[in-house]
Amino acid sequence: MNTPADAPPPVDLSTPVDLSTPADTTLPFNRPMAIRLAILLLPVIVLAALIGYHEKNLAAGDTWRIPIQGFDPRDLLKGHYLRFRLDLDRIVTRGSCPKDEECCLCLTLDESDKTQAQRLDCPAAFGRSHGKCGAVLREEVARGFSQYFIPEDRAQELDRILRGGRGGGMGADKEKEPRMAVEIVVDKQGGAVLKGLLLDGQPAIPEP
Repeated sequence: MNTPADAPPPVDLSTPVDLSTPADTTLPFNRPMAIRLAILLLPVIVLAALIGYHEKNLAAGDTWRIPIQGFDPRDLLKGHYLRFRLDLDRIVTRGSCPKDEECCLCLTLDESDKTQAQRLDCPAAFGRSHGKCGAVLREEVARGFSQYFIPEDRAQELDRILRGGRGGGMGADKEKEPRMAVEIVVDKQGGAVLKGLLLDGQPAIPEP
């Protein structure tokens, strides 16, 4: 039988095939693609780290209730954020801190379990934290709180309450129980995170 000149050579079936070594199916490393993927994942990793830090503080820190007041009681709600500042004048009862020092608040509870604070320079406050201070809150952290997210289904109701007068006079009468407050969790380094919003001593946003 004649074989065409362009036909493939015959296969030698008598030679055994080595199946012990698997074929190399590894994809070549794509460095630019890996860099782009790392850049895309970085915000997710940072967000996860922040959430972890927040949850760790909530679990390990101490909870304190501090009254708040709005920058403008007539416009306390903007969008779905309650804008406020901690009413430190209500809770700081004594103490002083030099202007060139970092200031901290030595938090304690009075006889009626209301939060009160003494303003001290931070080294002095942390020096007392093992005895006289229930927690130490850095004042720059305290003054950094400015807004709290309000779910849409509660925003209109809270806006109606505030515009109707309940809470509208926050800070006006120091002798009255503050109608609005926040719960903050203070960690061992003087940092803090917001835990909840209180209206007349009760959660303004009930847990589901």
